[in-house]
Amino acid sequence: MDGNKIMLFRISAGGGGADITNILGTLYLTGLLTAANSRSGSEGRRSIKMIMADEFGNYSNPRTIPHSLRTLRRCDVSIVLATQNIYALPDEVKEAIGNIDTHVVFQQGWDDAQAYFKAFCGMVPAADFMMKNPGEGYAKVGRRLAAITCPMSPRLRGPEVLEEIRENTRRRYCVPFKEFKERMIEEHHVSLDDMKELDLL
Repeated sequence: MDGNKIMLFRISAGGGGADITNILGTLYLTGLLTAANSRSGSEGRRSIKMIMADEFGNYSNPRTIPHSLRTLRRCDVSIVLATQNIYALPDEVKEAIGNIDTHVVFQQGWDDAQAYFKAFCGMVPAADFMMKNPGEGYAKVGRRLAAITCPMSPRLRGPEVLEEIRENTRRRYCVPFKEFKERMIEEHHVSLDDMKELDLL
C-alpha cells in the first residue's frame, strides 16, 4: 500500500456467477482493508491512500466493513463505498454507514429514501430523495448540506474519449504483456495454465 501503485480489480458476475464474484470481491476488499490497517499508528506521517469499491454491497463482509470504517482514519486511508441501494445491506453494515460523516446521494427508491432521511438528520424530506432528476442529489459533510448537480459533459462522451482514457492508463500504469507474464511466473510462481484459468491471458 505504500508503493504508490494503483490496483484495479474487475469483478464481473458474468464470468463465474454471483457466488464467485462475491467470494473474489470479499477477498480483494478484505486484503486491501487488512493492508490499510497495517499502517495503524502512522497517522499524519504517510501519504493518504484511497480505497474505492463500487457496488460494495455485493461483496461486503458484515464484520470487516464496520471495523474498517472505525479504524481507517488512524491509518491515513480514505474509503469510498458506492452502491445503488443500502436497504438490502446487512444490518451491521447499514449501521456503520449511518455513522459516516460524508454522504453523496442521488435519486433513491422508497426504502433507501427513508434510510437517508435519518442519515441526513431529517434535513431532507424522504420524498426529495425520490424526486431528483438524473445527476441531481444531495451531499452532506458533517452538519453541512448542499444540493448538487453533476451533469454529464458532452466532451466525456463518445468512443474517442474512452480510447484516450485507456491509452493514458496504459502509458502510466501498465507493463508490456511479455514482461507481465515473465513476472507472474518468476516472482509469483503462477503458471501459464493458472493464468489462463484465472482469465489473465
